[in-house]
Amino acid sequence: MIDMVRSSNIKWKEDLERKKKERLDVLDAERKKKRTAALVKELESKKQKLMEDTQLQVEGLQRTLDKVENEKSELKAEVVELKAEVVELKQNLAMAQQNAQPRVQQTDTGSIVTASGNDALSTTPVLSLSVEANGPSDDSRAAYFLDAARKIYGVRAKLIRQIWENETIIRTSVVKENWKQQMAKTVKVLQGCNEDTLKESERLDHFLQTQAAKRLAAKEKLEALHNERRRNFECSKDLLDEASCCRLLGGTPPNQPDEARRSHRASALGLRSRQRFEPGLNLSSC
Repeated sequence: MIDMVRSSNIKWKEDLERKKKERLDVLDAERKKKRTAALVKELESKKQKLMEDTQLQVEGLQRTLDKVENEKSELKAEVVELKAEVVELKQNLAMAQQNAQPRVQQTDTGSIVTASGNDALSTTPVLSLSVEANGPSDDSRAAYFLDAARKIYGVRAKLIRQIWENETIIRTSVVKENWKQQMAKTVKVLQGCNEDTLKESERLDHFLQTQAAKRLAAKEKLEALHNERRRNFECSKDLLDEASCCRLLGGTPPNQPDEARRSHRASALGLRSRQRFEPGLNLSSC
């Protein structure tokens, strides 16, 4: 009797433990299922948000690319316009060289009178050179100024083209870097943190360092080009002032000794300084 009671008690305990374990397993399964559903929902929300952010980034990059393309088109149009101005300048220079030949008229008494009317040489609205035929040195003086103007405009066109190329390099580097960062962020969120993601991060760091170095070099070159362009404009202004002073003072031809040319240069700069600091001074009255 005691053995029967003991065996039934043991069996009852075993059934109770088994039912308890089954119930716990069911609860664990439900808990895991709920946790998995919550994680899936959270990942779906993150994925949706990431896709929206990516779409916004892509739209922003597309707008940036459109802006860069528009600026590129404008710069190309400017280059074409500058080339047209250079062609026109060459034509004007050729006409000016023909018109620069000294023209004289013989009077009834045998004296020589200098012709007037077309003695002024004009190149472009930016740099206008005027030389009067006053003697045998006018041809060399006109050739000197015209050759200097041609060189200045040629250098300016090259500088503008190089500035455009460096600005394009900087803009392209920024767009590539933003796109690469966005793609790396997307891969990291979708794949999680694993070995492939770490390798991708290393490649991203190397890419960012390369792009930063490229932009730094382009910016330094761009600054040097802008400085060179300012010096080019200063040279054109100095040439204009020198041509104006040559017209007013009678001028010193470029084939004269260096001391005479330096003296003429000092006189030209002195007149320009006086005009700068004395607004009421009119050089045409000198």
